[in-house]
Amino acid sequence: MSVIMSDMRSKAKGISPVSFTVRDMNRNTQAVLEACRVHGQVLIRSRSGEKFKIEPVVAEAPATSPAPAFAERLKQHREKVRALGFIGPRAEDMARFNRIIAGEE
Repeated sequence: MSVIMSDMRSKAKGISPVSFTVRDMNRNTQAVLEACRVHGQVLIRSRSGEKFKIEPVVAEAPATSPAPAFAERLKQHREKVRALGFIGPRAEDMARFNRIIAGEE
């Protein structure tokens, strides 16, 4: 009686390097994921003969940078606050406030 485990079977048949077994996925996940990154996809075979394809999901860059959008929202907020009657602190008051924070006053 000969028992061939799933990882032994793959080596005996000479399956391509982008094909792995469920056991490989369980015991050597990093190698499987690295092969997926390098080759774009890998096949995972189960003992029942089912095959599953794993592909990396590439995150798409946002269409616009968040910095200009934030600057625009900040500008709109300041205009809205000014329209409501907010008057910012005077330069002398800010200088005193900075001295208080620095522990000079």
